[in-house]
Amino acid sequence: MNREELQNLIAPFYPALLLDAIISRRKRKIVRKILTVTLLIFIFVNLLTSIFGAVSPVFQDLPRIFYSLYNYNQAALGLLFITLAFWLISISSESFYGSYRFSGWKTLLPESGLSDVVPRVTLEAATVIYGMALSNDYTRAFAESRLGGFTLRRANVSALSLQKFFLNPARTRSVRDFSLMTETSVAVVGLSDIASALIVFDPEFASFVITLGVTAKDFTGAAGFVERTEMYLRGEGRYWGKDILGRIRGIGKDWAYGGAYRLERFSSDITKKISSRLNELEERADELEELEAVLSRSGESNALLVGEQGNGVLDIVYALGGKISEGSVLPPLEHKHLYLFDANAFTAFCKDKAKFESELLHMLNGALGAGNAIWVIPDLPGFIKTAGNLGSDLISLLDPFLTSPALQVIAISSLDTFHEQLERNSNIVHHFEKIMVNDVSSESIMRVLEQEALILEAKNKVFFTYQSLFAVAESAKRYIVEGVASDSAVHLLTEAVSTLLAKRKLTVEASDILALIEAKTGIKTGEVNADERQKLLNLESILHERIVGQEEAVKAIAGAMRRARSDIENPQRPIGSFLFLGPTGVGKTETAKALSVVFFGNEESIIRFDMTEYSTDDALSRLIGSFESNKAGVLASKLQEKPYGVLLLDEFEKTHKEVLDLFLQVLDEGFFTDSKGKRVNARNLIIIATSNAGSSTIWNLMREGKDLGGSKDLIINEIINNKIFKPELLNRFDGVILFHPLKPEEIRVIAKLMLNKLKLRLADKGIELVLNDALIDAVAKTGTDPEFGGRPIGRAIQEKVEQAVAQKMLKGEARAGSRIELNVDDRKFKV
Repeated sequence: MNREELQNLIAPFYPALLLDAIISRRKRKIVRKILTVTLLIFIFVNLLTSIFGAVSPVFQDLPRIFYSLYNYNQAALGLLFITLAFWLISISSESFYGSYRFSGWKTLLPESGLSDVVPRVTLEAATVIYGMALSNDYTRAFAESRLGGFTLRRANVSALSLQKFFLNPARTRSVRDFSLMTETSVAVVGLSDIASALIVFDPEFASFVITLGVTAKDFTGAAGFVERTEMYLRGEGRYWGKDILGRIRGIGKDWAYGGAYRLERFSSDITKKISSRLNELEERADELEELEAVLSRSGESNALLVGEQGNGVLDIVYALGGKISEGSVLPPLEHKHLYLFDANAFTAFCKDKAKFESELLHMLNGALGAGNAIWVIPDLPGFIKTAGNLGSDLISLLDPFLTSPALQVIAISSLDTFHEQLERNSNIVHHFEKIMVNDVSSESIMRVLEQEALILEAKNKVFFTYQSLFAVAESAKRYIVEGVASDSAVHLLTEAVSTLLAKRKLTVEASDILALIEAKTGIKTGEVNADERQKLLNLESILHERIVGQEEAVKAIAGAMRRARSDIENPQRPIGSFLFLGPTGVGKTETAKALSVVFFGNEESIIRFDMTEYSTDDALSRLIGSFESNKAGVLASKLQEKPYGVLLLDEFEKTHKEVLDLFLQVLDEGFFTDSKGKRVNARNLIIIATSNAGSSTIWNLMREGKDLGGSKDLIINEIINNKIFKPELLNRFDGVILFHPLKPEEIRVIAKLMLNKLKLRLADKGIELVLNDALIDAVAKTGTDPEFGGRPIGRAIQEKVEQAVAQKMLKGEARAGSRIELNVDDRKFKV
């Protein structure tokens, strides 16, 4: 795109941009303030000289200084008019500037005089393009502009690294094929479009930012954040517009209505406390529109907002209050007042049933008489329960008021309490229109975080990079399982500021957020450090410290876990999921324990279920909960208590068909819904299901000397043909791992490992147990049972070695400082 095309694009803003180029808006604002102060001083001086001129004939003994001031009256008057002329020029130029600066500006309330023609470019983008049109180096012009420079700072590109990039003599100075993609499919070109075009059409710049860890998405996102901030500030500066003036309440607006004085006593009027916000609740536009429509009906116009706690449900009510205050609501809601009820204060005032019912009826009758009250109950189930504790039936008391068009009610309930208490109450269902409030998207969370970040920056003098906000949004959805993502994200952002201020760090980066997440959850996040890199690269050998043999299984597991830690797996699924197939006692459970130690630090992170206990028809309700009995599910409760770790499902093939269908969803989407309608997060788990299915085939193949790796498809097909597992369930696992029966030499290694564990336990007591080949061979021989794998080894050690050592300790032959050496010839140790 050449210089002429760029200038044509920004033509609607050109006079404003030219004025900014001659003298910046900031400097004009300073000059205007100086002129205003000077003008006021000259007005005051002229007022004084006029007064002294009038009183001097009467008061001959006035001090000489006052006569001197009078003598300068004409000069002061001249200066006053000169200053006034410059002040008027300043005001006129700013009005002229504003007429272009707000070209195509969209308002909530219709205004005359605003052009309906929407420019093809935003003012923020036009400001940057103006500088680019005057330069032969578009990228440098972008970086040296105010908004472009701020975009780079938001993207965490330092000024020093940027300077080195532009001083590089090998760099191409001009990007002549630059395009803003201004075809008809793009409604308005914004600052993010310019950033995106620079990445595409300046490969050197794209490579430069990539080396700094800034992706194209980060760069364009930072540009969008900067533009939204500027547009918000621009809108706030338009103080003469209806959107701002509409928030000022009229003096006689409510004279046509009565007063809900008793309701005001226990409530706060939301419509009187509205302030402008950067985020105009775009993510709740549908719910807000539905709420407004329900309240505008002629009868039964009561709404019940149902959503998770902290999901911003109350923000919808506040947004409605803002629309009422601005005068931009539907006509039936004009002049209404939203009263946010304090149920705790009301209950504390009414200490018994009689007082409660009397005060409630008086309060509601007063609100009914006022005719413009909307009663907001922030926790309807809680208020019903409190009334019930006093012996009062709240719904029966409210029934006659809920049908009146003179009083409307907005009730709020969390999802679980709605299912528990309200859903089966026909009176509530009949009188209230239910509006479901779902969790917000990642994009909406980002808008909320941008607003919160600006507040925290102003308050704490910190600075958020765009990547840090994105890390908060993603982490809140992926790792913080309590509450809802939007609320968790704001808490995480606030906590990050407190943590970094304690470290005297003022710039919040993505790595700081990921470090905080790792500290809170124990899950490795962010870049892989040197120690962890070595652990991942040598994962096979680390696992083999506890797992004997099973080369194919260990290799497959290690590969899958490396992919998961590299963050290239789908974040909407569990960290890893495996189905371990093979005979009993071959190391399937031991592998799960080893993974728990490697990735979560200890074996206590294992959540273990024996799936043989969940083979009956009530298995699913026992796991996720029962709506009829109101009992919580075992699996749902465990995952809510311990959302990070290894979920071990032993003997998976023996569970009920409905449970298998449940895990079909869990493995695919990383969550399930319990009986109360609450989502249970399983995305921070390594899920391992063990099964003996196909064991007989595995044994037959081993006897025939065939390779299990090459027979994997045969075994899986047999499992599918026998209808043990559905093929779609098997395909959901990251890996179906075959464990082969243990060979004699592997049995011996297991025996040695288990004897070493006993040796360490005795060492804690100061007793040395000597292990020799004869003892190891004897234990291996005694503990060999092809049908049960390595399990009999533990029993052999207990019954033979531990028993022999215990005998010696009880007889006093072994105490602290002693040395015990057992052999197969010892009569105390019979093989």
